[in-house]
Amino acid sequence: MKLFDILANKDKVNVAFIGGSLTEGAGASSKEMRYTTRVTRFIAEKLPNATVTEINAAIGGTTSSFGIFRLGKTILEKDPDILFIEYAVNDGGQESLLKYVEGIVRTARRWKNDLPIVMLGAFSTGLYDGNGEDCFGYKVTVLGQMKIAAAYGIPYINMGKPLYDKIVECGDMKQYIVDSVHPNDAGYEVYYNVVADKLPDAKFTFEFPEDAVTGADIIDPKLTLCRDMDYIPEGFILSKRRTWYDNFNYLCSDVNGATARFEFEGNVCGIYSRIEKDSGIANIYIDGKHVCDHHQWDIAANDFDRESFLVYADDLPDGKHVLEIKVSGDKNPESEGHVIRIVGLLTANRK
Repeated sequence: MKLFDILANKDKVNVAFIGGSLTEGAGASSKEMRYTTRVTRFIAEKLPNATVTEINAAIGGTTSSFGIFRLGKTILEKDPDILFIEYAVNDGGQESLLKYVEGIVRTARRWKNDLPIVMLGAFSTGLYDGNGEDCFGYKVTVLGQMKIAAAYGIPYINMGKPLYDKIVECGDMKQYIVDSVHPNDAGYEVYYNVVADKLPDAKFTFEFPEDAVTGADIIDPKLTLCRDMDYIPEGFILSKRRTWYDNFNYLCSDVNGATARFEFEGNVCGIYSRIEKDSGIANIYIDGKHVCDHHQWDIAANDFDRESFLVYADDLPDGKHVLEIKVSGDKNPESEGHVIRIVGLLTANRK
């Protein structure tokens, strides 16, 4: 089936996007100029009798391993009619992340088995060699995502190669991108034109393989928000401030030894957190065993606060577990403090 045949009789159409900074619109002069908003307008023009709304759930610097947990709360709960997935660049060279892209597809299709999904490729300076071929570590990501798309009857639209060709043609990268990855308005226009050209004739066949292509079926991924838990650990407060993208409150503490304890069921877990100038280091324990130290500060924190996440384990035994997040009192020497911020708990089952 073709998209505009599928959507033809709808009064309301929600167009959803998930991905990284390219889909968020970094580099564009305004939201109106990013490719997602242009594509949404294009769909609206094709459906003049429908109210068409954009759902942009992209967060810069994040991969599909975070997107899968956010999918339900930031997209599926808003009832999308089509879903665009863009993780070719941020997942680039990390074969282990293919299971999360496939997990996004399987989760969305379990929610609605006939949901149209489009997978997108994008441009990065490290992605193409001198002949315009996919290269370096990106190739495994691009080929893997294309294989997943084919298995589920999902169109794969490569926005990146046409942008690469435009850059080669003019000989000046700055005509189309502001750095090594992010397009300017002209670059986003190339992305938009590719999607607008390919989308009307793209075919959707809605397969759902019984066995996951990657061999890992991630089931029931969840983001459980701290604000909804009715639980404030001793030494923590529920901040009145909110995250920038999702507008969620979060738990925070700078009390040495303060520990947030979460019970969960599943074999995948992590947290949605915040990176700020005064962020510190948390000691992470699962079922009483120290698994890692979570550094919630990095050099970019000097310039801007942002969303972050870390998956602590994805191979736990089936059943119930306890996650403990302890304020260590330690920090990077350049950090202004040792505050730990927790937005929510990430959990799933992996089969």
